[in-house]
Amino acid sequence: MCQPMGSVLAFKGIENSIVLMHGSQGCSTYMRLHLTHHFREPVDIASSSLSERGAVYGGGENLKKGLRNVISGYRPKVIGVASTCMAETIGDDIPGIIREFKEEEGIGDDISNDITIIPVSTPSYSDSSMNGYIKAIDAITRQFTGDAIDTDKVPGGRVNIILAENISPADVRELREVATDMIGSHILLPDISDTFDAPIRETLPEIACGGTSVTDIADMVNSDASIGLGVTSSNLAVEYLEAVHGVTGYNVPLPIGLGNTDRFFDTLTQITGCEMPEKYQSERGRLLDAMVDVHKYLYGVRAAVYGDPDTVAGMVSLMLELGMHPVLAVFT
Repeated sequence: MCQPMGSVLAFKGIENSIVLMHGSQGCSTYMRLHLTHHFREPVDIASSSLSERGAVYGGGENLKKGLRNVISGYRPKVIGVASTCMAETIGDDIPGIIREFKEEEGIGDDISNDITIIPVSTPSYSDSSMNGYIKAIDAITRQFTGDAIDTDKVPGGRVNIILAENISPADVRELREVATDMIGSHILLPDISDTFDAPIRETLPEIACGGTSVTDIADMVNSDASIGLGVTSSNLAVEYLEAVHGVTGYNVPLPIGLGNTDRFFDTLTQITGCEMPEKYQSERGRLLDAMVDVHKYLYGVRAAVYGDPDTVAGMVSLMLELGMHPVLAVFT
């Protein structure tokens, strides 16, 4: 999958946000179709609808018109502007166009009262959806936390948990439960548990409910630590929070299988000083029992694994724990 797809997953986990693709209409249509089919949820993605004229003379006016339409039609608090192949190829200065638009429309930088517009460079001809997701999360974090070192930082006892691209809404809910039990107050970024898995309502909201609030994102600088899930690529947001704001960062694999899950809980214990709650110790014991039960069926079984890098790494680790023989592992 391409970079803009990953950026959509990131922005959809922010409260009251919408994504605008700066490119041709086909880009946003493809993203909507794929994500709607995957999550079985309505997904709105706006487009600047660049045509041949925009490709020749620049797409600034298209982008400004698209932003005006999104603001009047959806009234979001956050707009994520993801670039596409066409916009990157013709060299549109997207941050500059956004600055001009904000000046023309009188939009300020107060996150409480003004609309926040976040550009992210995600050309489809480079990298993958995972890279687009990582870039978008980094851009979101930088936008709301600022680059200035806060000398008046007030530690709030919270922990940031920055999620990997390939985590499902159900995974987010499970991680929230674990974090609540072991940490208490925490910040999940991004939170797609409701935005991509909403209950049936009598009326459909213009923007899906749920997501991480901008005030929580801004408060990430006051957390005691950050945990980045996924180790196959750099977690730019975790690195940024540690380098600029002094928030200690930890990167752990996706908690798939025994060893990786132990590592996740060990990190929580290291940060909080609290031992694993009894209910999770019982669940761990049931997993071990199940692994013993199926060992005679799975030992030596040859397998091929295909998928996102962190998922593949987790599945291969689990297979080895089960005595299986993964002969081929392919990353997307």
